[in-house]
Amino acid sequence: IKITNILAMSIDIKKNPKSEGKETVGQPGLLVMDMQDSLLSMINNNHELEEAIVFSLKAFDLLKLPICFTEQVPGKLGNTNDTILSASSSFECFSKKSFSAFGCSDFVDWVDRRRIQNLIVCGIETPICIYQTCVDALHRGIAVTLLVDCLGSRRVLDSKVALDQLRAFGCCALPVETLIYSMMDNSEHDSFRDVSSIVRSRDTN
Repeated sequence: IKITNILAMSIDIKKNPKSEGKETVGQPGLLVMDMQDSLLSMINNNHELEEAIVFSLKAFDLLKLPICFTEQVPGKLGNTNDTILSASSSFECFSKKSFSAFGCSDFVDWVDRRRIQNLIVCGIETPICIYQTCVDALHRGIAVTLLVDCLGSRRVLDSKVALDQLRAFGCCALPVETLIYSMMDNSEHDSFRDVSSIVRSRDTN
């Protein structure tokens, strides 16, 4: 899969000294954070968020990119929404207690094992778990791309402020379709027809 310049812009080396001398854009991986029913029910526009993430998972499956889920204290808060889980045919799922996914050793192992150099992030909540995870990724020299139409929060203003700050730190923020078509680069990509088919099935609102 070709990672184009639009992904290469997702981290500013000057703002992240640890990434100096490293190749900052390599294997991308999708992280879906904490899409548990008990948390999802409190999120603004939760139905639209669920549909957008289901679409993202289907597209990433077609592109054969690594996918993982995190669940925040699932023993208390329950597991990931069944519809979302069933949208992907291949993924790993990690339980965490920390707000940042990087507080989970199994997730860190996934990042290292898969050699993730561009972490594509979606889920909830933007000003809490998403924010802390993205900051930790940048500190590790990992580029971050946020799927802006696949993020959720209880408070709209908090989400906007957190997202603006992450952009200032060097995260790239894009709609999922923009990212997917950037990855395919052109209509000759092997997955173009299949991806275009599920794109056409999406609600246009």
